[in-house]
Amino acid sequence: MPGLNALLGWMQPYAMQAIRIVAILAFALIASRLSNSFLKRFRGRALARMMAHAGPPAPAAEIQKRANTINEIFRKTLTAVIWAVAVMMALRIAGFDIAPLIAGAGVAGLAIGFGAQSIVRDLISGVFVLLENRIRIDDVVVINGTMGRVEEINLRTIVLRSHDGTAHIFRNGAVNTLSNLTWEYSYAVVAVRIARKDDPDHVAETLCAIGNRLRAEEPWGSAIQGPVEVDGVEQLTDFGYVIQVRVRTLPTQQFAVVREFNRRILKEFPGLGFELK
Repeated sequence: MPGLNALLGWMQPYAMQAIRIVAILAFALIASRLSNSFLKRFRGRALARMMAHAGPPAPAAEIQKRANTINEIFRKTLTAVIWAVAVMMALRIAGFDIAPLIAGAGVAGLAIGFGAQSIVRDLISGVFVLLENRIRIDDVVVINGTMGRVEEINLRTIVLRSHDGTAHIFRNGAVNTLSNLTWEYSYAVVAVRIARKDDPDHVAETLCAIGNRLRAEEPWGSAIQGPVEVDGVEQLTDFGYVIQVRVRTLPTQQFAVVREFNRRILKEFPGLGFELK
């Protein structure tokens, strides 16, 4: 059939182009997955070397946060490069002239430099966030007055997940204030409002006793890193005073320790005759 042979002859070059494009995209998929697998293995080795060089004073959790953050940045960057190259190669095989695209990318770079300086500022700020190592994935931080756990650190944005599940996205260049609540260690701080009739020394001794019992029990003993510190009377009120106690904990463990401390205070203070305000 001459017509069918002609049709097949006409379709053959396009079929070969399609096969080559599919092969390139498949190779990009395999390369991205292999790179992710390589980075996971590299992360394990890098983590072991970082812990070996850091020495005993450095908490393992802090080093792991650093390793996770760097690994995520490299993974996303490498994946983006692999797919960008694959797409450019696929476009060239499809018959598109990629030279204007590359030239357009250069023009776009100039446009970004002059017309979209905030994006450049975000990227530069993201590089400094990574280099300075002041915030890591899984840290609990306060950014511009918003508190949450760090889910992602990208070159342009930081993603926080607040306690109610809300995701907050901040541009790196727009971060004005940053407070890290879980940098190396934390403090569980409990403020207790007491009636004026109650002896503050007796209250302080009772709080120390509660804290020492907490340290002697698991899982609290593993989370607490230091002795119970009673700061004394912090404030006088119309009906009594505020006495504050704190204890050093592992990062992110201060919240659970505070809740347990408060629970024990509520259970024990009434039986001792103390009046909470």
